Amino acid sequence: MKLVSIEIAKKLKEKNFKELCIACYDGSDMLSTYSSIFTPLNYNTGGATTTSAPLLDEVIDWFEKNHMIKITSEHQSMTGMWFSSIWRFDLPNNIGKWSKINMIQSFQYKNEAIEKSIEEALKLI
Repeated sequence: MKLVSIEIAKKLKEKNFKELCIACYDGSDMLSTYSSIFTPLNYNTGGATTTSAPLLDEVIDWFEKNHMIKITSEHQSMTGMWFSSIWRFDLPNNIGKWSKINMIQSFQYKNEAIEKSIEEALKLI
């Protein structure tokens, strides 16, 4: 489980990300984490000095739920590299289907590919 970077967190806040998180970046861009025994809070509604720091999976779920955008990843065993794809749900003729709109290629680590896809998907909303 990995939290998004401060750069992505700030962009999510600009795009109205208001999901509950157990971590945040405070005004000095330092990460403040809170034990999961506490009730998660929405730091993006708490003022200009805090920014929610969601997990990558939480952002992926938010895109699908709120913007009909799906982010997937896959490992290519031949090269050992990770790829991530961005999909958008279309309703042509009232029949829904997922259409691939972008592929992010050649990352050594899965989380790098996913973060890059999140950056690209943010440009779509």
